[in-house]
Formats: sequence, structure tokens, C-alpha cells
Amino acid sequence: MKIKKWLNKILLYTYKNKYIYKESLILLSNVLKKNLLWIYLNLDYILVEKKLIFLNLYFIKRLRGEPIWYILNKCFFYKIYYKIYPDVFIPRIGTEIMLNYLLNLIKKYKLFNILELGFGSGGISLNIAKKYKNSFIWAVDKDDLILNLLKYNCNFLNIKNIIIYKSNWFDNINSSKLNFFDLIVCNPPYLWSKDNCLNKGDLRYENYTSLVSSSKGLLDIIYIIKKSFFYLKINGFLIIEHSLLNLEKIVLNFKKYFYFVKTYKGLNYNYRFTIGKKLI
Repeated sequence: MKIKKWLNKILLYTYKNKYIYKESLILLSNVLKKNLLWIYLNLDYILVEKKLIFLNLYFIKRLRGEPIWYILNKCFFYKIYYKIYPDVFIPRIGTEIMLNYLLNLIKKYKLFNILELGFGSGGISLNIAKKYKNSFIWAVDKDDLILNLLKYNCNFLNIKNIIIYKSNWFDNINSSKLNFFDLIVCNPPYLWSKDNCLNKGDLRYENYTSLVSSSKGLLDIIYIIKKSFFYLKINGFLIIEHSLLNLEKIVLNFKKYFYFVKTYKGLNYNYRFTIGKKLI
């Protein structure tokens, strides 16, 4: 079967979901180990039976809702590819907006000591470390699988300026790091257990504890806001990704500890992350 025939066949299945059709091109690129430009220039290329079997298998998995990055065991986030496993939290496109803001903030204020709490796949820490080699990123998580995955990706990408630390939030971060960090960033669990989106799309396949927090999604966020104040330097920044649901309560808690509190919009013009600055 030629590439163009396979793509036309896929188009019939995905005419209501153009996003999955675009992802089928990513599947095709990975199976053939060719970039998209090559694919567009070689639509008459004949797919051998073995590769066709893999393509159809991967596509069926994606059509059922399994995230593409779990299928491929690798993830593309912002500007880098890195390894990922099923059950590891996948960074969203909307998080790229926050990361882009972060990178500009780091450059503007020369933020050298950075803490990421609950790094999940490691996409934020890896991108910061890759771009700013003179910064040091303390990447914190409590899961051994995730810790080892980040070690692998640091070696794979030849990144030397990430310090991997096992801790449940601040629990194992000792007192020597009080008033130490220039920036703390976190994309914590912020969904409510009764949120309908948990039963839809990719979220059905992802780690529940990475998505859901108690107190209708607020428990972890409130704790992180409070504790971050003590670990940040004066003029240090805290930035947290969250949902629109608890926006008012999140902003109120930020203002208990931080100044210049501002919330920014992500995709679909919804407010997605909040930042505050420590002045005292």
C-alpha cells in the first residue's frame, strides 16, 4: 500500500477529528523514521507489510483514545523529544505557553536556582536546562519510576544542570534551601475527583494521582503556595499551573504571601497559570 492510500484511508476514519489525523502523520513519521517533509515528497512510497501492521495497530490504539506519546514511548514538548512511559503525566500544549513565559522570565531577571515540584515527564525542567546551561534546576518528584526516567532523559540529551531529588513536595527538602530559590514552578494535581473530563479522551489513560487533588482540586495548590514562600529568595517568583475552576481562591491564597500577583491565559483564552513575587 502506498503512503497516500494509507493516509486517504485514515482520513475517512478521522473526518470528524482532524487532530487525530495530524497525529497519524506523527505515527507514520516514527514508523518510517522519516520526517514529514520526506513523507509529503514521497506519497507514492510503498509501505511494506511489517510497517503497515505497526501503523494500523498504533492508529487503532490512538483512535480508542490512548495518548500518542504512550504509544510511541516518547514525547515532544516545546522544542525537544524525550522518552516517556505510560502512566507518566503528559505535558499539554497549554503548558508550553507557561513554559515560554518562564523562559523569558528567567532571561529577564537572571534566575539561576530553579525548583520544579512534581516534574512528571520532566518536560519543563529539560527545556529550561537545555536553554539555560548556567542555571541549576532542582527537579523534585516522589515516584521512583519518574525519577529514573528523568535520569535517562538527562543522559540522552546530555543535560548536566538538573539535580534530581526525591521528595513529596517539600517534605525532603532540607532547611539549607530556605530562602534559596529564585523561581519555583509547579503543575500540580488540580482536578476535582468528580470532574467529568476524567472520563474523556486521553485523561482516561493517565495517572489519576497526577491529575486529582482533594478539596475540589485545591489541597496541593494551597500547600505549595504557602510553603514556597519560605523557600524563595526575596524577589523570587512562584508560578503554578491550574484550572479555571478555583481561580478566585487560588488568587486569594497567592495574595496572602506574594505581591504583583497576576494570572495569564492559556489556550481557549482560559486563565491557566498564576505568578507571584516575594518581596519580604
